[in-house]
Amino acid sequence: MRAIRRIPALDGTLQESSLVDERWPVFEALFDDLCALNAERGVETVLAYLPFRNDMVAGPLDKRRARIADIAARQKVRFVDLTPQLRAMRPDSVDLLFISRIPAGSAPGIGGHYTNLGNAWVARLLAERLAEMPVLHGRLSRSIAAQPISRAASSVAP
Repeated sequence: MRAIRRIPALDGTLQESSLVDERWPVFEALFDDLCALNAERGVETVLAYLPFRNDMVAGPLDKRRARIADIAARQKVRFVDLTPQLRAMRPDSVDLLFISRIPAGSAPGIGGHYTNLGNAWVARLLAERLAEMPVLHGRLSRSIAAQPISRAASSVAP
């Protein structure tokens, strides 16, 4: 498999990266428009990067995240990146965050999405980070951010 990935025409990751690079100006223009619209309305924009399983180790997605962080900095937008928290986890814990076993009859493309536990993990971390924003002081319940993941996920079927 590694030999096949060395051939650019057969490397899906490389092909996807080149498509992203090709379409990057469109993303930047859309984000600039969104920030301008939010500024007109007095709304604070927040950009969040929710990591993939592949973000567990350094790799090609780091370059993309850095570009996203640069765009956020240029627009003076809060950037929430959950990759450091993912990388701090044990690999067997990361396995619990992402769908890897796909039941027969499931919709195509669900592999790699967050599990119920993964969604609870993301929600808790985002709530913690959003609670730090001055505009949300007193509006966002800190009890949500302080709720343990296991308790938050236990109310949802696996």
